Amino acid sequence: MKSALGFFALLSMCLMLPGVVSWMTEYDQPFTFTCDDNHMLQTIESEHSSRTEDRVWNFTCVEAPPNTRLDGCEWSGMLTHGCEYTDFENDYDQPLLYSVPEGMVLRGITSIHSNSKEDRIFRFDICKLDPAQPGPGIGK
Repeated sequence: MKSALGFFALLSMCLMLPGVVSWMTEYDQPFTFTCDDNHMLQTIESEHSSRTEDRVWNFTCVEAPPNTRLDGCEWSGMLTHGCEYTDFENDYDQPLLYSVPEGMVLRGITSIHSNSKEDRIFRFDICKLDPAQPGPGIGK
């Protein structure tokens, strides 16, 4: 029993070492990440590697409470629907300058890496945000 506890303590320490992160994507590989229905992207994190000249990525999503909307950073009275992907929003070796249109939220991202260009192109899964039908707790 003592050796099992020692193993789990060592494993826990290794998992908590600074700089040791598990990534959701791989270097030089395409990826698609989409939040579940009634969710939107909350955080996007990446780390660059000079060796591969690419990035790895992590994402987290947040659930929209029922009958709610996003108002600043607060949800109240709206729902998401009509989700669709944009075209690719950048070209290789060009900056990515994209803003989610007003009244929409970001639900997902697709990216393709080019080894010859050592760059990525991106497209985005965006959803409309419209008033929910009045119901309990929602003003008319």
